Amino acid sequence: MPMNNFLDEFNLFDSIITMMKNDPCCVEDYEPIVENLNRIFQRTFNDEEHRKSMANSQLFWERLRDTLEAMLLPASLNENSSIPYTRTVRGLILMMRNLAAENQEIPQKLLLQNLVIRGFLHATSEYVVDTPLIKHLYIACLTCLFNIQQNYSTVDMTTFPALLQFLQYPYGIKLEDGEEEEHFWLPYLFLFKTYLNNDEFSNEFFRDNDTPQKDYYCVRDRIFFDIVTAKFIQDQENSFLIEKGRNYLDDSKLEITSIDLSVLECISKSLTTASFGKYLNGLEERQPGKFTTLLQILQLVVTSKEDWNTYELTAIMSWCYPILQRLACKDIPAFFNKSRNDYAPSVAIQLHSTLLSCLDIISDLCKFNHVRKFLISYDSVKILVSLLDTFQKNLLRINFLKGNGDTVNEIKITDHEGNKIEDRLLIFNRVNTNESFIRADNFPHCKLVIIEILASLVYAHPEIQDQIRELGGLALILSNCVIDDNDPFIKERSIVCLKFLLKNNAKNQEYVKKMEAQDVVQDDALSKAGFEISVEKGGKVRLVSKEEDPGNENSEIISIDED
Repeated sequence: MPMNNFLDEFNLFDSIITMMKNDPCCVEDYEPIVENLNRIFQRTFNDEEHRKSMANSQLFWERLRDTLEAMLLPASLNENSSIPYTRTVRGLILMMRNLAAENQEIPQKLLLQNLVIRGFLHATSEYVVDTPLIKHLYIACLTCLFNIQQNYSTVDMTTFPALLQFLQYPYGIKLEDGEEEEHFWLPYLFLFKTYLNNDEFSNEFFRDNDTPQKDYYCVRDRIFFDIVTAKFIQDQENSFLIEKGRNYLDDSKLEITSIDLSVLECISKSLTTASFGKYLNGLEERQPGKFTTLLQILQLVVTSKEDWNTYELTAIMSWCYPILQRLACKDIPAFFNKSRNDYAPSVAIQLHSTLLSCLDIISDLCKFNHVRKFLISYDSVKILVSLLDTFQKNLLRINFLKGNGDTVNEIKITDHEGNKIEDRLLIFNRVNTNESFIRADNFPHCKLVIIEILASLVYAHPEIQDQIRELGGLALILSNCVIDDNDPFIKERSIVCLKFLLKNNAKNQEYVKKMEAQDVVQDDALSKAGFEISVEKGGKVRLVSKEEDPGNENSEIISIDED
């Protein structure tokens, strides 16, 4: 298209450049510029043919670039001139946004996304007085960048510090509910996800710099947690519960919006980044509470997806498994070795939530052969059996004995050997007997997930069958074929694991026989429920009614059999 067709636009650009050179503080000079800019901007909306001709002209893009560049001169503006100045910058960026909807190749080639970011940062610099229009300018920049990069993930890493500064702007900014909030969040999250798709950006963003400078981590925490993750937490605040001595995410109360889904997509992309584990470690040291909440969200994201690829699974395990190792080998044994004078409920809540999130992630991912191989190669069986042994020796076994209905008539509390617990302070720290709930100090639900993971690893692996026996794990599994309200359904998990341990393994079967395991558990709580466990020749495991004959093939079977 001939240049004459852009005559009005080019005259406007010349006027802006001249004004910025002569006197950018003259309010009167802005009035015709803003008026003409608004008219031309409206034409980019209403005249499709003209919009496309501008969008496909590299010359037009270059003139638009030069005009915006001219607006970024280091000239100090007063309070009166800052408002029309900001309106002019916003108008140019909105024009760029409309044209980028038609053509992304040219603005990408000219790196106009960098210019948009520079334009906003200049408008928030010491040269321009802050006005309410800045927030609207930011939204214009977001939507412009959204259009420019919708089909590209190019990131100019030379502008990385400026990009971080741009992304952290919303920290502490209050958005009006409704349209303004939606216009902000969707393009913001799209941009952040686009940048995360660039490996160079994501690795640099989450990289641990080994520096004592707080600003290095502060900006990353602000963007990833205080802006992006906090949006999900705010929207789902009724799902994040701290009650009954525990801290957890109740996914049954989630009401996911399109914005929340975009947040989860950003987190999903982040957790497979090579340097994400380093960021997590640092966040736990800097902000333990935020770390716990983030780990609960990671648990939700990981366990909600079914199609992780091998690379992603390795990335997830590279940060999740070291956390489990540290907890199992160091933090949890140290917790039980502390004196009563060092008791702190918050420590137990933190440990329990962190451990349960990691165990649940690993248990869910054990459906992938790659993860099972990963765990076996990193000697996880030894760590899991050791952790199970620590819990077996230190946790209280709790049975809420109910009468008719759901009313608890009696609470039976024993140690791992079946001895009644008389220590009232210990009981108080572990269970609320008035309201009949178990505190985090007794690590509810953890043993059963450990046994779930061991069952996944031992299935069809004779070498793991032997390893678990040699580590003392077989005896631990047998000891957990009981009813225990601290770990509901642990007897069922233990029966399945026991079945896999005994299948076609003569040494394990002989071990059970020596323990007189034809009646593996004669537990009074299980007996009151009317069941007992029977291990038959060949290692067949059954949970049968006591009124039935265990040798009868028609006995009620509650265990999992392959035949």
